[in-house]
Amino acid sequence: MNKSKTLIVILILLSACTKNLINVEFIEIKNDTARFDIKNHSEKDLDRITVKIMYLNENNSVILTDTISYKMNKEDESNKPFLKAGEETFIIQKIPNNCILARIKILDMGFTK
Repeated sequence: MNKSKTLIVILILLSACTKNLINVEFIEIKNDTARFDIKNHSEKDLDRITVKIMYLNENNSVILTDTISYKMNKEDESNKPFLKAGEETFIIQKIPNNCILARIKILDMGFTK
């Protein structure tokens, strides 16, 4: 394998490993809301994250797809990250009618510099 192909493979593997350091997971539906956990297993603070949430009905068909971005308010002078290294948090989203399950996927994220 030549050097450029090797470099591309390494970059792809590093990208995949970075995404595994940030986990998003559907937890439950309760009281017309869906709960999702976000865990930062990295050694860096997470500055921002964009997720895609798919809400499913009893036939496992997608009812609604939503893209949501989270980040801390940059007007705050404390410059707090969205999620510190090694910590976890959760988000709650209102679900559409007839939703019984949800899936979540990371679309984009950025670490504090």
